[in-house]
Amino acid sequence: MRFTIRKKLAAVAATALAGILVLAVLNRYQTERVYDAASFGSATTVPKLVEINSAQVAMESIRRTLWQHIAQVEPGTLARLEGRIAEDEGRVAKGLDAFERNGVSGDQERRLLEAERASVLAYRTLADRALALSRAGKKAEARDLLAANQTVIDKPAMDFTAHSQYNSDLGKKNAADAEAIKSSAALLSLLITLATLVLTGVVAYVIGLAIVRALSSCAHVADEVAKGDLSVEIPTVTEDETGEVLAALRRMVGNMRALVEDSVLLSEAAAAERFDLRADGSRHAGDYRKIVDGFNGTLDVVVDKLAWYQAIVDAVPFPIHVIDTDMKWVFLNKAFEKLMMDQHYIRDRQDAIGKPCATANANICNTEKCGIMQLKRGKGESFFDWCGMSCKQDTSNLINVKGKHVGYVEVVQDLSATLQVGDYTTKEVDRLATNLAKLASGDLNLDLRTQDAGQHTGVVKQQFERINASMLQLKGAIDALVADTQMLSEAAIAERFDTRADLSRHAGGYRHVVEGINGTLDVVVDKLAWYQAIIDAVPFPIHVIDSDMKWVFLNKAFESLMMGQHYIRDRQDAIGKPCATANANICNTEKCGIMQLKRGKGESFFDWCGMSCKQDTSNLINIKGKHVGYVEVVQDLSATLNVRDYTAKEVDRLAANLAQLAKGDLNMELRTQDANQHTGLVKEQFERINDSMGQLKGAIGSLVTDTTMLSTAAIDGKLEVRADANRHQGDFRKIVQGVDDTLDAVIGPLNMAANLFDRISKGEIPPKVTETYNGDFNTIKNNLNQCIDGLQGLVESNQVLQQLATNDFTVRVRGKYLGIFDEVAQALNETIENQARVLTKVQESAFAVAQSSGEIASGNQELSSRTEEQASSLEETASSLEQFTSVVNQTAENARTASGAAAQARTVADEGSKAVEQLVGSMDAINAASSKINEIISVVDEIAFQTNLLALNAAVEAARAGEQGRGFAVVATEVRNLAKRSADAAKEIKSLIKDSVTKAQDGQKVATRTGQIILDVVSNVQKVSGIMAEIANATHEQTMGIGEINKAVTQMDETTQHNAALVEEAAASAESLDQQAQNLRQMVSQYNLGAQARLGTAAPAPTRAPAGKLHGEFHGGAVPLRKRPAKGEIAAPKAPQVPPKGADDEWESF
Repeated sequence: MRFTIRKKLAAVAATALAGILVLAVLNRYQTERVYDAASFGSATTVPKLVEINSAQVAMESIRRTLWQHIAQVEPGTLARLEGRIAEDEGRVAKGLDAFERNGVSGDQERRLLEAERASVLAYRTLADRALALSRAGKKAEARDLLAANQTVIDKPAMDFTAHSQYNSDLGKKNAADAEAIKSSAALLSLLITLATLVLTGVVAYVIGLAIVRALSSCAHVADEVAKGDLSVEIPTVTEDETGEVLAALRRMVGNMRALVEDSVLLSEAAAAERFDLRADGSRHAGDYRKIVDGFNGTLDVVVDKLAWYQAIVDAVPFPIHVIDTDMKWVFLNKAFEKLMMDQHYIRDRQDAIGKPCATANANICNTEKCGIMQLKRGKGESFFDWCGMSCKQDTSNLINVKGKHVGYVEVVQDLSATLQVGDYTTKEVDRLATNLAKLASGDLNLDLRTQDAGQHTGVVKQQFERINASMLQLKGAIDALVADTQMLSEAAIAERFDTRADLSRHAGGYRHVVEGINGTLDVVVDKLAWYQAIIDAVPFPIHVIDSDMKWVFLNKAFESLMMGQHYIRDRQDAIGKPCATANANICNTEKCGIMQLKRGKGESFFDWCGMSCKQDTSNLINIKGKHVGYVEVVQDLSATLNVRDYTAKEVDRLAANLAQLAKGDLNMELRTQDANQHTGLVKEQFERINDSMGQLKGAIGSLVTDTTMLSTAAIDGKLEVRADANRHQGDFRKIVQGVDDTLDAVIGPLNMAANLFDRISKGEIPPKVTETYNGDFNTIKNNLNQCIDGLQGLVESNQVLQQLATNDFTVRVRGKYLGIFDEVAQALNETIENQARVLTKVQESAFAVAQSSGEIASGNQELSSRTEEQASSLEETASSLEQFTSVVNQTAENARTASGAAAQARTVADEGSKAVEQLVGSMDAINAASSKINEIISVVDEIAFQTNLLALNAAVEAARAGEQGRGFAVVATEVRNLAKRSADAAKEIKSLIKDSVTKAQDGQKVATRTGQIILDVVSNVQKVSGIMAEIANATHEQTMGIGEINKAVTQMDETTQHNAALVEEAAASAESLDQQAQNLRQMVSQYNLGAQARLGTAAPAPTRAPAGKLHGEFHGGAVPLRKRPAKGEIAAPKAPQVPPKGADDEWESF
């Protein structure tokens, strides 16, 4: 069995496939492991993280919405927020359920999920409690509840974060496992691939080496054959496919050698012009035989084509000859051959081959007019006489298939007959043109004789004779047309408009011409009657007057008036009579319309036939531009004047009503005047305006009533009173609703402030206001908080006094306060210090009395001095308090005065706002009335336009009618002029009305802006009024508090005076002091004066203090009193101190 190339290559492929199969199995196994590990994140971790994040976002939304619920008070907003919380709770539950459906990865994640559910449930319970408190208006308690349970609030977020981190760590772990599997799989795949490549390479090299040796021999043979060397020797190398290839090459080279031999044979035969010689196809096989047979067939086709083209050229009737570049014949067609043989220049065309082309013996041969010479100069045509013919020759270059110039081709044409026919035709056309020119000029004396014909012009002569016969018929038709035209013209001049031409005397187009003339006359006559009917249909009286002031035309309206006055029988009777026959009061005067027109004025006014008339007079110009008379159009202005007078009175009444509205006066005159036959429609329009004014009056009245009611209620302190907005419509309803909303916005902060002051008045110190307010309400809130801070000083002072009641003189007011509250705190501290000093000295005196009664007098003097100084300080404090009280009272009085002024300003601004609203309503009514007038003017303008259009059509038709329609053309021109003036007047009135409307609209806009500004002023004044009232109330409360403080200081002063009296009694009782010393010592020891005051019996005797000074021996150091402020001066505040605990708010124990 042969080991063929196929089997060799199969061995290489089997080796490679074995390695690939092993590699594929391993890769499939490793890929599944990598996929399982890598897809865990996208299939499990990511969906879980999405659900956790969704639930966490919903929880954050619940937290934000809950705080918004606590901050809001409006029921609608609370309901909307509770709905949002419910939606978010559903999203949380949905997210946790979806997470659980996606699968729980182990016990740890199960525990995390249960922890999330528990924390969410705890938070929902807390949120429900907070919502219940917020719903009940207990906002502060709700905030405190949330603040106290911050751990419960934060727990869900912490659980969600921990769960997310768990899933994230789990995804990272699986990603790391996938990376490790991928690395090991890549290494193993690389090793198997390298082993497969090495083994496959070795097998392929051994087999390829054997194949290459055999193919090298094949390549050498193929290369030599490609070079055209068919003598190469082909060896036998192996018995496989390469040996078979070499054997096939030997057979191919033998066949190619036979093909080359036959090709050489056919080429040599063609060169010898033996076109019948063919190669023997039986010597070849396969495609080589097809090549030989195809070559033989190609020769057959080419030879047949040559004969075919020669037959075509021979069939051409024109003489054609072909000349080479040496001016010698190479070919003649049959026509050229016959001419040359007839002239005995050649025997046949074969005999002509190689002879000079000048053998033809034409009169241009061997001259510069030769066709080839002409072609060389760029001209391809030449003319000459030859063989008894007038010839034209076309010469062109002969280019072979390679693009090379190889000779010339000349084609000869006989032009003898063409030239004769052209000359004959030229003469006949000149005669025919002369005849047509005569016809065009109206001359019917035509030359209808043709010239004699020659050999080639007989047919042309017959054609021109037929044209002569047609010309003769044309002459007869034109004669008949001229005759009928003259007849119709004479009939029109004689005003026989019913005369028509006889169509039977004409035929063809001339019949159409005559028929068109008859039809034109029918249309013109109808148009004359049509335009006269139009003018008669005009409702205004119209009459036309010639230059002699006599009537030439009256329309039906004018005729009816004249016949009604018995001035004429009919309008035909009026023709030629003077126009003054109309007997108007301006006839035969300088006010006559024609006389006015001559002075440049086209309008005149007069009374005539019981009417107030206006007459428009215009010149009558005919179609040639000549003045031929006048046209006057009369209009009855009785109805217009009545409407004008009626409208003027009603507009005055309407303007007065609007002026009253602008002033705030609703007592308007709404009765219209009585109407006549012309003013009924106008009366209805003004009654509609009255109805609208009545509705406006009612709406404004309702607005005034509700505004007054609200103002009265506000003055009476009934701030809960509101207007019913449903009683109003449109912007009035918006105004009332806006006032109600403003009151609602103002009362909320006022109620809050009133509640705080009520609690303060009952002795309760409320917490600070933490709600958020805007503008002046925020200022009120800050002032209230400052007031509460000041009252804290009173609380601390009360606690200190309670400690004093227990004989503890070590306490002090430690807080930092403002104004009078700081004064009270400082005064109380100084009082305690003074009392402590007094008691200390008393204690020292008791010890001193025990040692020496001689020092009693000195001690009493010191005590008296201190008491006097203390009394003086208390008097100064009381004086400062009195001045401060006076200042606060004056501030309260000024606040009440400002509040009253603000209330008055608000009232004035309200009245101004109402007035502006009334002005806006008035401007709207004026705009509506102006718009209606504008619509009426537009109707008048449209009527003028239509009249102008009718007049223009009348002028066009009159122009078509010629002289007979001249009168109608004049009338149409005047009607058009009248319509133009009417249109101009209407446009001017419309422009004025439009300008009035624009100005009214501008005024309306200004009034609207003014109203808005006044509304802003009203709003600001109301705010200022409320603030001033609050300031007045707060100042009043401060005055009351300061009065209480003043009373307390007065009591302290009385107590100090009482102490002074006691000191004097002690001085008087000095003798008995010795006996009472022990009792005094025991009594003074009950007071807690601090460690410094606890002195033993061995305490040194006190030194006599200098006059005007007070000493205290605390560890041997002097403690001077704080400098008192001057009378009327406010003491500076001290640094804040921490107040002691356990004090109550009673002052009586002091």
